[in-house]
Amino acid sequence: MKRIMTGVVAVLLLMGSAGCATKGYVRTQVQAAADTSRIGWTAGDNTVRQELGQVRTDVDTLKSNVSTLRQDLTVMRDSLGARIIAMEDGLKFIFPVTFASGGGAGAGAGGSAAGSGASSGVSAAAPPQPPVSAATAKKRLQGLRQRPTRRAMNARR
Repeated sequence: MKRIMTGVVAVLLLMGSAGCATKGYVRTQVQAAADTSRIGWTAGDNTVRQELGQVRTDVDTLKSNVSTLRQDLTVMRDSLGARIIAMEDGLKFIFPVTFASGGGAGAGAGGSAAGSGASSGVSAAAPPQPPVSAATAKKRLQGLRQRPTRRAMNARR
């Protein structure tokens, strides 16, 4: 009986040791997996670095464009007297409009618009208007406010 038990234990030990890997084999497999992972990480890092470089270039270009736009807007505000209002969907520009009134000052130093040869589409300056009192101007303005608009007139139809 003792001999049978010894034989059974010996068979079990042989079967158990046949399935074990050696230290060298395990090290080789682990090192190969680590090398493969390292190559993948390095390639991913390089791709991210390239994309980050492109994003930085785009941001620098955008900063430059915004700076140029701000300079242009400042010039418009200072030289033309424009009011610039930032709105949700863009910018709103309000420019002062001045009209030449008589005296041949329509085209500045070059004479009148008609005599200077400019093809502006305006043949002559408008005749000067007599001055209007504040009360008359107020009445005219109220009359303009009371007139129905085209949209209101069309809605009535």
